Amino acid sequence: MQKFPLAFLSFAAGLSAQDATPLTRLVDAVAPSIVTVRIVAELTMPPMMGGEKHEMREEALGTVVDRSGLVLVASAALDPGEHMNMMFGGEVELDSTVTSLKVVIGNEDQELAATVVAKDDQLGLSYVRIAELGDRKLVPLAFDQAPELGIGAEVYAVRRLPEGYDYAPFAVRNLVSGRIKKPRSAWILAGGLDTASPLFTIDGKVTGVVARIEAKGQGDDPRGMMMRMLGGGRSGPATFVVGPQVVANSIARALEAAQKAPPAEAK
Repeated sequence: MQKFPLAFLSFAAGLSAQDATPLTRLVDAVAPSIVTVRIVAELTMPPMMGGEKHEMREEALGTVVDRSGLVLVASAALDPGEHMNMMFGGEVELDSTVTSLKVVIGNEDQELAATVVAKDDQLGLSYVRIAELGDRKLVPLAFDQAPELGIGAEVYAVRRLPEGYDYAPFAVRNLVSGRIKKPRSAWILAGGLDTASPLFTIDGKVTGVVARIEAKGQGDDPRGMMMRMLGGGRSGPATFVVGPQVVANSIARALEAAQKAPPAEAK
């Protein structure tokens, strides 16, 4: 058995405890705001592919952004047809319609019905509203901070595993690898992450949300469908993060739209 000096063991134990504490605090603080969104959609194939209809069931993570039951989710998750059209570069047109939308809070057994109340097409973000919260008190995430970031900064996302793993929350580390100034100011992540994922510093400050940013004209990916499927040619779009104020403005517009939308019906 290999022996280590006591000083080394004490240093290693202390370092491990220090590393674990910030992540534990981050996950504990953010997890109540991260929910699971279950989507059932009807996908209609184009005539050239038979025109058949297929049911698709997907799960996406959402973020509670208002106590009224407003949840931020990626638009692509609510419209799998549009997502597939983007993958094929517009060379195949598929239509999809959401037929069922449910939200699971934490690791509850109950599914809460929800409806789409707003979309932010510029950022690829959508907002759904839970129909009936009952006596639940939601914990919304606030986008009222603006921590300083720079290339090389570490950022974290809090995710949830599927139901089979008790919806366990966990942290994912990423790295700011660059920045763009147009078509809008945004940070670039070194690794991929789902659209609508909020990001944080290790001490829990909100740094922004992963968003879809499309460049018009220059910057579009000119590869054809086959090259994209094979992964050839130049690399695909980067993962962008817009700042908290951009997201706060988007949420404000969504709340205005939600007030005008008819109340969701619980099913």
